[in-house]
Amino acid sequence: MSDSSPKKNVKISELNSITVRFAGDSGDGIQLVGNQFATATAKAGNDLSTLPDYPAEIRSPAGSISGVSGFQISFGDDSVLTPGNRPDVLVVMNQPSLDAFEKDVVDGGLIVVDTSIVEGRPDAERLDALMIPATNMADEVGTPKVANVVIMGALAAKTGAFSLEMV
Repeated sequence: MSDSSPKKNVKISELNSITVRFAGDSGDGIQLVGNQFATATAKAGNDLSTLPDYPAEIRSPAGSISGVSGFQISFGDDSVLTPGNRPDVLVVMNQPSLDAFEKDVVDGGLIVVDTSIVEGRPDAERLDALMIPATNMADEVGTPKVANVVIMGALAAKTGAFSLEMV
């Protein structure tokens, strides 16, 4: 049986390192998912460097730029000495994160968006996007608190950066 669906031309390139930035409201589990991602990439044999980014304002109002929590990781086969500069991949769990960080993503980079929460859409001409209703999917299993885990699974499936068994 043949697959008649249209194929998207995918540019495959080998990079020495990849930088991923996770961002969302404080309380979205950004630090947890960043640490889990770092652990999984280390188990896959990569060198890595991380930079957790806590907001200065403790528990700022949800959806405010001042309440954005971030976690950035750079990983690769060889020695990685910094957590990276501009992300190749951006994961956003709220609208202020998309507004604040989309411009930082390298051209041709990937943005993973929780469409349950984020109304805006990334620049489709400049970036690849993975749109996933993570919070709605988490609600279906009983708690929105696992939306970050849904996002991490989608990112693993999309990029092949690590297997889910490594998490």
